[in-house]
Amino acid sequence: TNRLGFGMHHLLSTCISIVAGWCRVCLEVKDATQTSASSSSNNAAASESSSYYAMLPHMYSVVINLMSAHPEQSVNSLKDHGKVLLGFAKRCFGLSTGVNRETLLEYFSVHLLVCEVAGNLQGYSPGDLGYLGTATLDITQLHFMLSLVVSDRELSKLPIGATDGIKSGGTRGPIFSSSRGIRKRHRRRDRG
Repeated sequence: TNRLGFGMHHLLSTCISIVAGWCRVCLEVKDATQTSASSSSNNAAASESSSYYAMLPHMYSVVINLMSAHPEQSVNSLKDHGKVLLGFAKRCFGLSTGVNRETLLEYFSVHLLVCEVAGNLQGYSPGDLGYLGTATLDITQLHFMLSLVVSDRELSKLPIGATDGIKSGGTRGPIFSSSRGIRKRHRRRDRG
């Protein structure tokens, strides 16, 4: 696309909407498998559902790569499709393993990055999370995301006052902007 004179950021909205549509279809298939009464149609729906979930790392990698490369342009796309992407990722995370789990963790990190960039674009102080329509993160979602990348033991090691924003209901603080660094330190410790 660079040879044609335009970058991928021009296709970002379309790509994100395609992945969000895929998430909606997966959710419909999953709901159909749960409400299906007959075992033969249930088996067919379950196999279709598993084939959709095999695509999860590929589909979310598109979103992750585009949003991390162009966070400013991703703000409007997340306003439109962020609720579906985040909801599907949260729903899948509990049963995910291996590559799927790593991909979803990366998505949560990129979602946080775009929220922070939205805050900067909206004139908030650095580190504040901005408004993304229905994809705006509330304190419950922040707790959920933070618990994925940081254990309770890690939280207790943080300096006093670093988690005040969490306890008081605010969305600002060094803990949210440093979640990637905490996760990288946590991985290094697991390897060594």
